[in-house]
Amino acid sequence: MKRPALLLLHGFPLDSSVFRLFLPYIEPYFQVLTPDLPGFGKSTLAAPASLEEMAAPLLKLLEEEAPAGALVAGHSMGGYLALTLARLAPQRILGLGLCSTQAVDDSPERKNARLASARQLPQEGIAALAQNMAAKLSADPGHFNALREIISRQSPVSAAQALLAMAARPNLTPVLTQFAGPVVLLHGLEDILIPVSRAEEMLAAQPAARLTRLPGVGHLPFWEAPAETAEALLGLLE
Repeated sequence: MKRPALLLLHGFPLDSSVFRLFLPYIEPYFQVLTPDLPGFGKSTLAAPASLEEMAAPLLKLLEEEAPAGALVAGHSMGGYLALTLARLAPQRILGLGLCSTQAVDDSPERKNARLASARQLPQEGIAALAQNMAAKLSADPGHFNALREIISRQSPVSAAQALLAMAARPNLTPVLTQFAGPVVLLHGLEDILIPVSRAEEMLAAQPAARLTRLPGVGHLPFWEAPAETAEALLGLLE
């Protein structure tokens, strides 16, 4: 029996290598696709300034690799992108896994902070972002060095473009409310970047969803708790 396709979308400012610890837990159940988002990792595409532009190559990938449709699980920025895919091509998205993310748009304060960072990155480089961001991504200090290494590989220009794309995103709650497929929500209780209350808001908007709360876990459940994350995403098959 052919395994269902699962598109995994990484967050900011990372690349698909962050899934390496998680893949052994999930690959027995899915045909897993782990692209680097445009401008990140080994992607040769320029980083677009909108989520819609970022979604275009992903839709092409799904046409080629999963013509019958796919489940999509997105982490943080990847969650915004998963909801954008569901808005642009709902017939291709069979289910949504939303990990450490939110459906609402940015507050004015958060938007201004993203815009300020986007202005600074091309001049200052990626090193400062790598140093500051690693400790915010995981609740486990043992992960910090590996995360700094991944972030340090990214292009500061691409990171700036991604910040602009996130700052410009609309409120995606209506997409979630209207989505007809299964929805799994996953959130670490120690997440200091996006609080678990954002996942609870998504559950209120889509009561048919399942929410898994992970104690002691920060912003990277698939890294910090890979077995529990895989178990949660298996709910997309039910």
